Amino acid sequence: MRRLMVPCTFDTGETAMFPFVVGQPCADSHPLEQQLAWLARERGGQAPQEVVDSLAQVHRLAVEQSTKLEDLVAYAMREAAIVSAADSPP
Repeated sequence: MRRLMVPCTFDTGETAMFPFVVGQPCADSHPLEQQLAWLARERGGQAPQEVVDSLAQVHRLAVEQSTKLEDLVAYAMREAAIVSAADSPP
């Protein structure tokens, strides 16, 4: 399983990092479906739609390629870190 820290917004107007765990979900469900529902119901929070949509795309790709979702998430995180580092001023 892979742990992701995501900046979530809450009903109070605050933004805070919230941990999500990505494992191997059913092919026909969103990888964070249960966690997103809990966050909204119990804490009044929501993850950025961009993160939710991106993870859904990675999940579809994992299903199509018969690859573990957590492996693709790890790869995507490494690539994002490389791009982010390259875009940062020295």
